[in-house]
Amino acid sequence: MTLNEIRDGERAVIENFEIDDNLRQRFFSFGLNPGKKIKKLKSTLKGSTIEIQIDRSCVILRKNEAEKIRVSRTNENA
Repeated sequence: MTLNEIRDGERAVIENFEIDDNLRQRFFSFGLNPGKKIKKLKSTLKGSTIEIQIDRSCVILRKNEAEKIRVSRTNENA
């Protein structure tokens, strides 16, 4: 499943990316790495952007970027 498919408030672990090297470097600069635990905070009404929490930081991604991040849900409490 991809990041944009999980619901607001759900936690997930990043599995991998389906992106080019430039976007991969940008993601790495945000702390987005395979194995990293994240929480989807919210998405805009039309889903054009998605806000996630990584450690103590919040990052906003475009929908087309979130669609390229493969994740698996975790059972941790919100």
